[in-house]
Amino acid sequence: MTNIARNLEGSQRAGSAYRRPVFAFATGHYDNYDAEADAYRPAGTNDHLLTYTKAGRGRIGHADGDFVAETGSITLIPPGVLHDYGVLEPSPHWERIWVHFHPPGNWLDLLHLPQIRAGLFHLQLRDDELKSKVETRFLDMHRLSGLGSAHAERLAMNALEEALLWCDVDNALGSSSVWLDPRVRHGVEFILSDLKRQFSVNRLAKICGLSRSRLSALFHQQVGTTPQRFQEHQRMVAASRLLSASSQSVAEIAAEVGFASPFYFSLRFKRAMGVSPSDYRDGHGGIARRRPHEPRLLK
Repeated sequence: MTNIARNLEGSQRAGSAYRRPVFAFATGHYDNYDAEADAYRPAGTNDHLLTYTKAGRGRIGHADGDFVAETGSITLIPPGVLHDYGVLEPSPHWERIWVHFHPPGNWLDLLHLPQIRAGLFHLQLRDDELKSKVETRFLDMHRLSGLGSAHAERLAMNALEEALLWCDVDNALGSSSVWLDPRVRHGVEFILSDLKRQFSVNRLAKICGLSRSRLSALFHQQVGTTPQRFQEHQRMVAASRLLSASSQSVAEIAAEVGFASPFYFSLRFKRAMGVSPSDYRDGHGGIARRRPHEPRLLK
């Protein structure tokens, strides 16, 4: 029943070492009745993992114990967070739709679900109409991701964004939303307005009207990482879209997202995405244009 849109390097059972996803976007629709789906990831993932529980109940482990995901709930695990999951005894039935993804910067508000444990965010959908809309869009996301066309990932991301928007409506109804501090939002908008721009934390703190220490603490608390890492993450998101949708060379894409050295860009991209820019483009059906004088980047 699995349909992986962008190849994951295998699913792991409990106790096995985690291997990072190869590509930036992957979905699955599992209906498990046993422990086959158990996974243990002590170092977390290098992307966001979002799970919608369609039926049954699932166990999600975290640093402080276990949490039970009920039918009609959304669970979000950010990058780098230890977790494991599996079916729940004594009625081991857990039907879920999941997605590994790298969110664009304008999704930040949508990802601020209620935090129930350190690094574990969860929303139990209460409104039946909204629950139906969210479930439909998750199913659409999974279906669209498997189309095999050049626009499959884009269509699937659109469906995921709509699902998150409907989740946010339900989240607001419960008055449980955690919104970005206006000063942090200003910092995020400053970073996103020009990904090529270099900045120091001191400069960003002045722009936001905060001390360096206060900005660092608020930014990490609300965005989940440092300003510099957030900028690099958004650079990689932008680069992945250019690689899959444009004919620009790797050097041109590196320059467009703020890297003076194509070689250094390639190293950072491979660290973030698990593959080189050229392999990422090949896997996404992009147009690989190579000029006669353009050196091949080391992989």
